[in-house]
Amino acid sequence: LEDNRDKKVYYTSNPKQQAQYISMLKNADKTVIVLDGMLDIPFMQHIEMQNQGVHFNRVDAELVDQDETQNHLFDMLCEYTKKQIGGDVEIKAQKIASNAPAVILLDEFTRRMDEAQKYYGMANLGGNLKYTLILNTDSPLINTINKLDDGEDKESGIKYVYDLARLSHGSLSPDDVEGFIERSAKLLEKTL
Repeated sequence: LEDNRDKKVYYTSNPKQQAQYISMLKNADKTVIVLDGMLDIPFMQHIEMQNQGVHFNRVDAELVDQDETQNHLFDMLCEYTKKQIGGDVEIKAQKIASNAPAVILLDEFTRRMDEAQKYYGMANLGGNLKYTLILNTDSPLINTINKLDDGEDKESGIKYVYDLARLSHGSLSPDDVEGFIERSAKLLEKTL
């Protein structure tokens, strides 16, 4: 930490659950440390306060060394996806260094606030977590869905991709698993 100007330290709180994100960082030649203990949150805050410019980012907070340019060929798909999944999720389309058709990013600041509130037994003060769904423009599946006309196939495809991203991220709730299984069975029936 000698030269700590804008130094980012990437960490994982669950290596198994965040394996896809860890792999993307390793492919970008970034080191990921494991911080999965109760005292790690205050430890990170202490290090950040003592070393100006040092920031801890969980592996699912941002894409590293990626082309941040929004691909406008997918603008209509982003709008369509937003309508289909609803909620307060930002949708972007860009090339990512993964074979996955989509990944979910979770804003570092709001996630930390949420964790701190839970840690100190505070009620949620209305700070909803900010998720971003990134559609991988290099994915053959996303390109196929993008070419489909609006309808049942496109709707089920985009919902399936969203479920896969949430499953990979660990944010697919037990209640949503039933819908995911139903959609999976329908897609398999259609293709077999």
